[in-house]
Amino acid sequence: MPTLTMPSGGFTNSRFGLMRNTRAFPSPMNLVTQTVEWYGSMWVAQYTVPPMKRATVAPWQAFIIQLRGTSGRFYGFDPK
Repeated sequence: MPTLTMPSGGFTNSRFGLMRNTRAFPSPMNLVTQTVEWYGSMWVAQYTVPPMKRATVAPWQAFIIQLRGTSGRFYGFDPK
């Protein structure tokens, strides 16, 4: 699957963060939790767009559909 490019313009806000690759395993017997940290982390981004008219939102709808859930990849950027 190709790496997509986000539609340009329209952002009102963006936030970026790093999600660590960790898992927690709580014991149902004594409530002790073991935590494991594996290699690798993942960048996460949250974008906010304003309400849009149908003609303006069409490229965004197409972009989201082409991502095919979490299997898709795209080039993200900070619009500010």
